[in-house]
Amino acid sequence: MPLDFSTVKITNAGHEKVQIWGLSDICYSCSPQYKGTVDPAQMLPFSIDGRWPYTLTFQVLTSPFVSQNVTYSYRFGDQGTYELTVGPGVTLTANIVQDPNTTWFPLLAALAILAVLYVIIPFFVKLFDILMDWVSDGSPIIVSKAASSTKVKDRVLSLDTFRGLSLSIMIFVNYGGGGYWWLNHSVWDGLTVADLVFPWFIFMMGVSLALVQDSQSRKKERRRVVMWRITRRSCAMFWLGLFLDSSHDGGIDVTRWRIPGVLQRFAISYFVNAVAIYWIPAIGSLAPEKTKLVTFQPTPEIEKTTRVRLNRDEGPGSTGTNCGDEFNDWVKEGFPTPKSDDSEGIVLNPDQMSNPGSRGSSVRSLANESLSSTKPSSDVTGISGIGINLSPREKTYFDALVRTIPEIAPYVFQWAALLLIHFIWYIATFSYAAPGCPKGYIGPGGLADQGMYPNCTGGMALYWDVSFFGINHIYKSPTCKSIYHTGAFDPEGMLGSLNSIFLCFLGVNAGRIIVKHKNPMVRIQRWAVWCVLLSLLGGSLCGFQQYGGAIPVNKNLWSASFIYVMSGTGCGVLALLYYIVDVCQWWSGAPFYFPGMNSIVVYFCSEVFQSFFPMSFQHDDSHEWELASDLIGVACWILLAFVLYRRKTFISL
Repeated sequence: MPLDFSTVKITNAGHEKVQIWGLSDICYSCSPQYKGTVDPAQMLPFSIDGRWPYTLTFQVLTSPFVSQNVTYSYRFGDQGTYELTVGPGVTLTANIVQDPNTTWFPLLAALAILAVLYVIIPFFVKLFDILMDWVSDGSPIIVSKAASSTKVKDRVLSLDTFRGLSLSIMIFVNYGGGGYWWLNHSVWDGLTVADLVFPWFIFMMGVSLALVQDSQSRKKERRRVVMWRITRRSCAMFWLGLFLDSSHDGGIDVTRWRIPGVLQRFAISYFVNAVAIYWIPAIGSLAPEKTKLVTFQPTPEIEKTTRVRLNRDEGPGSTGTNCGDEFNDWVKEGFPTPKSDDSEGIVLNPDQMSNPGSRGSSVRSLANESLSSTKPSSDVTGISGIGINLSPREKTYFDALVRTIPEIAPYVFQWAALLLIHFIWYIATFSYAAPGCPKGYIGPGGLADQGMYPNCTGGMALYWDVSFFGINHIYKSPTCKSIYHTGAFDPEGMLGSLNSIFLCFLGVNAGRIIVKHKNPMVRIQRWAVWCVLLSLLGGSLCGFQQYGGAIPVNKNLWSASFIYVMSGTGCGVLALLYYIVDVCQWWSGAPFYFPGMNSIVVYFCSEVFQSFFPMSFQHDDSHEWELASDLIGVACWILLAFVLYRRKTFISL
């Protein structure tokens, strides 16, 4: 018997025929489905999905035109056997013939084993070091030329920890999630643990993109070189995704090759966001390429708005925390520490010195900009560089805005572009009707809505994918198929990619909080604010309920409420991990930061070798064995990531 299914035997002890209708409670707005008819003194067995409560309706035909009904709702459990007897007078008796399995016991046992392994893991690490020293006969371990020639710089370990945690759960879910329904994706509307990890990974990709862009802008790399690197990496991810989607039983069938996919979604989100932050100018730069440091004595008239003050109490040693030790290594990813002479002068262009009244040369704007950035970055072009004329009062307001929200104000044009992409999803989803579907339909189709729209799964999302890729080149087995009896639908389709692009940009915004703010507690506070605002926005759209809201939280569609909730919770988890791992250093992030540092290679290999031992092996169809198999598979890839980390081998596209 399959996992989470039970056998129900219906016995008719009466004198009339009994029709049986059934419906799982997870099938929202569905009509009961006919299961069969039981003659008097006969028995009818059938299987019922025990993951959710199930409602059986018994219709006793007392005459050709008269019937009496009795209903029975119960969550039948995992691999149990039940007997229901319909007696005279439309009475119902229920008996448990075989008790269902206890599904929570394997989880408790697995958690206990993992806790023991985590306690003794330092011993295994030490043993590994001794073994490596013995193998190398005391000589240094040989690593790759690239790894040995460059020193791995300090990193914000919470970022790698978050990325590795998401990746580990993603692999666990892809391998089966122990057979538990809440460790697999939602049927349609709603949210499970499995629904969190993919969008969190895209969110963290945006965070990393902001850090990399800041580092490259300070190195003043040529834009065409950076764009070539972005294009190459995006194409590589897209083609790796196509490679993973190309495997079918009996060989590759190009006529049924799925085009959308997980890595393809990564590639699209990364490429659009990278192009946006590198090519759409930001406002308020101090940094023309040819500059020199000058000192000046401000006149009393402008001294009120041009005084530059750097609070040296906000340096590396002042974190505002009560963690015991000073957090002296908050400067990560090469972020510079303010030097003592930063307040001695301001970077001015010679032309601006000769013509202080020209637009873009406001000393006030330049001085106040230094308050919003630790070091000038060439990723912004200045107000004059994009042809904007501001009055002195407007410049004062804008400078105050930059000081207040430096992660947003200079990037208003990038926000406008990405919000436009996001609003295209709203327009395409709710302003048009797919053929045979009502306008704005976002339901699962099939049995939903009393079966009125059987071929409308996802509405315009399915229509876009079928029109662009063809029905044979999208995902054939969506999560809604078994419950709602639907056809093909791709959760990584075109329309959802628009929202994933915006989700990635919200991650870029979270990364800019690291870049623009030096105090760790300020970073945590701002992430917490974004967590609350975005989560409330997503909850408001769905009405804080699984069904019935204006825009339900839906991972299959990557609905607007879904990405708001995912980015909000992403900010919350990032703030928590940053406080625990980087600020207070209560936890090193192990073992999750190992796969976080080699995320692409770990994910790719986990998909390619999923059917190989020990990632997969034959076992009994039970939660115990399913959970053990999936955890062993994840542990193998964490171990591989650990070996790569110890050998200082970091593979990227």
